[in-house]
Amino acid sequence: MDPEEMKMIHVATVKPSGSPHVVPVLALHYDGKVYFAADRRSVKVKNILNNNNVAAITADGYRAVITEGKARILSEEEVTNKIADLFREKHPWRPRFERGSTQVLVEITPKKIMKV
Repeated sequence: MDPEEMKMIHVATVKPSGSPHVVPVLALHYDGKVYFAADRRSVKVKNILNNNNVAAITADGYRAVITEGKARILSEEEVTNKIADLFREKHPWRPRFERGSTQVLVEITPKKIMKV
């Protein structure tokens, strides 16, 4: 499976207690990084702001791609039209990243990618 084919991933973040929090999200693989949209008030975003170590997995039948890395919330200025447009083209759900929206774009920089 090519990581660029992935549409949905399961992202694991770390709660303040140290336990994992895992959720499915729509994702975009672009320029060596993984992006997903989230509500700025969500548990996953709060966890990332506290501890940015994340893991993500996507699977298709008997193939899977596991990514470990660091996540960060992009500022409004960093959400380029290119990334936002690619995200909107790939998914039927259209997140709103403009000023005043509660949506944020999360960027994962992979440290390790495993294909199994």
